[in-house]
Amino acid sequence: MKKLLLLLMTTTGISMCYSQAVLPLYNGPIPNSKPGPDQESSETDQKGIVRISKVSRPTLTVFLPPKEIATGAAVIVVPGGGYRILAYNHEGMDVAKKFNEMGVAAFLLKYRLPSDETMIHKEFGPIQDAQRAIQLVRDHAKEYGMDKNRVGIIGFSAGGHLASTAGTHFNHPYIDVPKRTNLRPDFMIL
Repeated sequence: MKKLLLLLMTTTGISMCYSQAVLPLYNGPIPNSKPGPDQESSETDQKGIVRISKVSRPTLTVFLPPKEIATGAAVIVVPGGGYRILAYNHEGMDVAKKFNEMGVAAFLLKYRLPSDETMIHKEFGPIQDAQRAIQLVRDHAKEYGMDKNRVGIIGFSAGGHLASTAGTHFNHPYIDVPKRTNLRPDFMIL
């Protein structure tokens, strides 16, 4: 009985370290979007790799580290997938959890995949979502116990392209920035 109780407490503690909230990236209408049904789908292959396709409603999933090891730094994680799918677990959730182990808050970006069906201008839908993620993280840094001047971005494959675009096109906002939030990442890992 004691072993079972210890196992339950340990499992609960580990899962609490990685507990997360999924936030819509935009409140209200999504900029540069066409109205239509949500056709997003997710599949898992034999190796356990999760692929998400047809993303038209972007989100930001919050992964906070345990308070006792939190450094105040944050990173936005941008999975790859050739702008056709998102490699969501091994280039997303797994990476976010590793950053948490190092005391870094991680924010997993599920960004819109370019599509003529869902976007007015598909060429800049993803950069809008990356800029909005940076804006949200900075604007809410205090409530998450982070330093708004220590917000970076990491991206893999197409996500690396998107992360580098966010890091080099910060002077050209593709979104509304009413609070004049700094859209430039403080560091990039590409």
